Amino acid sequence: MEDISVADFVREHFGEEFLTYFVQPFVSGIYAGDAERLSLRYAFPKLWEIQRRYGSLLKAFIREKRVAPKGELISFEGGLKTLVDLLAEKIPNKELNTSAEVIEKEEDRYRVLTDRGTFVGKRVIITTPAGETAKLLRKVFPPAEAFKEIHYPPVAVVSLAFPKIGLDGFGFLVPKVEGLKILGAIYVSSLFPDRCPADEDCLSVFLCGDTQKEVCHQSEEEILKTAVGEIRKVFPQIGGIKFQKLKLWKKSIPQYTVGYGGFYELYEELKRREPNLEILSNFLGGSSLAKCIEKGMRLTIGV
Repeated sequence: MEDISVADFVREHFGEEFLTYFVQPFVSGIYAGDAERLSLRYAFPKLWEIQRRYGSLLKAFIREKRVAPKGELISFEGGLKTLVDLLAEKIPNKELNTSAEVIEKEEDRYRVLTDRGTFVGKRVIITTPAGETAKLLRKVFPPAEAFKEIHYPPVAVVSLAFPKIGLDGFGFLVPKVEGLKILGAIYVSSLFPDRCPADEDCLSVFLCGDTQKEVCHQSEEEILKTAVGEIRKVFPQIGGIKFQKLKLWKKSIPQYTVGYGGFYELYEELKRREPNLEILSNFLGGSSLAKCIEKGMRLTIGV
């Protein structure tokens, strides 16, 4: 089965309306991406494999009883920072706030040059984004320059709190044709009650992504204003805003676009040439937190 876009696959099997009102909002929610550009094979590998194996989603459903992957929303009482803090505690020797510049090789050892000196080791594990990975590998593996071509769209997340209006459930996604300048929102007070005062509702509003990049071309003040204004269109009963905070990622989630297989081929060539250099970044093998944890656990077996 060829490498096709998510949009082309959905049009063929379910039609344009299903793409517009269900799949594109879903893709925006997961990848902040554009279904016209994302690869079915690399962005949704399980779905691609099922289609390749059975040739029909209906046959797959009959055989396997389900097509969609299992999953659930998880977090920690103190937020995902809890996981990072715990990992930091478990690593005895570490250098924080250190900028790695380049990796060099000297016989069977690697030298990592940083702004705090040089670190030498027999094995190096890289977890940086694609552009930074290309920079680090420019001497030991020049073809890694191609990783700079991996696209990361901007994403803004606006956290809001206001007097309780009774938000319940997970949240919502917005089809672009509805005309709102947001991708969707998550009801934080419903999902994680400990993160919001009892007399308030809290939500996180997501903006920009590949389908609405222009929103992130605004100033931070304008992005905040956009988020509040669009949420009021959805919930006109909202009173005064008691809390608002913006987090802007100019480069958010790596986009597994059609043709992404070339980057996997590059990675395989790196492993052949430099078996003691490993990339565990989220631009290879899945971008979700669960996938990153899974890749890390697999690697620890061989370390």
